Amino acid sequence: MVRDGGVRNLIATWPYDPHADHQATAHVAAAVAKITRTRLLFYAVWGWLLPAEEFLPITKIDGSRLNVTLHTRQKWRALLAHTSQYTDMIADDPDGFRLPSDLFAVAERDYEVFLEG
Repeated sequence: MVRDGGVRNLIATWPYDPHADHQATAHVAAAVAKITRTRLLFYAVWGWLLPAEEFLPITKIDGSRLNVTLHTRQKWRALLAHTSQYTDMIADDPDGFRLPSDLFAVAERDYEVFLEG
């Protein structure tokens, strides 16, 4: 589908995001990009919250910012659709997961960052 569909860019979660599902997605995307010779771009989710002293096994990060000001409303609607991630919707686990407010602050930016794969 990637080759036949005229896909020129493949976008996936950043492989250094500290989330196993995001790392697995990045590795699958890298394999697909290599096989199909498609440009690979990554976006960080949890990576924005890594401590400054966190060691990453890379020496250079290249990327671009994409202005998404025109899509801010849709971006917020998509984020807010995940009520189980930021409310007490799931009340049977007092230690249950909640998105941290720092991650919402990242979502408030008027740009998205895409990193070269």
